[in-house]
Amino acid sequence: MREPNLASGDRVRLVRLDAWFLPDMEPELVTLLRGRIGRDHAVAGFDEYGHVELEFTRRLGNKTSFHTVWVDPSWVERVR
Repeated sequence: MREPNLASGDRVRLVRLDAWFLPDMEPELVTLLRGRIGRDHAVAGFDEYGHVELEFTRRLGNKTSFHTVWVDPSWVERVR
């Protein structure tokens, strides 16, 4: 399922989000996630299905929000 030798802490780039992943999400969250495409992230871990766990923060004014998303491993590429 996941890229061979991909481990927690590795740097990956989110390269896409498939359409089926987004329909039940709030529009603001969809916009936020689409804005993460092309950005690098550290792999935080994996779920029992082999999805890659990515974490990121977002600042809005004085507030910082923390987000976690699990994505299909084919949606990321290793950053060398």
